[in-house]
Amino acid sequence: PKEDVLAVLLAPPPHAPDPEHPVYGRARHYAQAIAEWVAPPIPWLCEALVMAPGAVSLITGYGGSGKTTLVQHLALAVAPPGGRFLNQYPVRHGSVVHIDQEQGADLTRRRYQRLGLTPDAALTLIATPRWSVGDHETRKYLIQECRGRALVIIDSLIASMGDLLDDEHATGIREPLDRLNEISEASGAVILVIHHSKKDRSDLRT
Repeated sequence: PKEDVLAVLLAPPPHAPDPEHPVYGRARHYAQAIAEWVAPPIPWLCEALVMAPGAVSLITGYGGSGKTTLVQHLALAVAPPGGRFLNQYPVRHGSVVHIDQEQGADLTRRRYQRLGLTPDAALTLIATPRWSVGDHETRKYLIQECRGRALVIIDSLIASMGDLLDDEHATGIREPLDRLNEISEASGAVILVIHHSKKDRSDLRT
């Protein structure tokens, strides 16, 4: 009954929470500590795109709109020294890994060749892995891949989530994305996820 549920919710806790317990302590920051904190410089991958380690970067759009090609341009700006994204925006040079579950190895390699990939670029392509970001073993593997990288590309969001997604709005997506955020922050690698949006068929102008 509703009354019983309310009684449980309103009842005083059996004991006071321990402020050092991980649930309470890890994210608790007091005013003095915040005021005295010396913020380190942000390790931008590309400041113009507001891309830095931490929250996952997401590029989304309709199928065939050029998302993956644009991301491959970014990879080729990061992988060789002195590159600029779209020949304009400075980027931090470093190693790139492209995890492709959409195009397949042949098409992705052909596109990198057409975009001017050179043999000395610090780029690795992992094509069509059988994995799911929601899987513990996959996350362990991904942590290893992110170490020492500047950029990690995951193509695509739905393909990498496996059984966690029944549709684009499934609530199961939040937990693996939170894990990706943690991996990015801990490794220093920017994780960029490509998402293919569904077209709105209700409007013929779309």
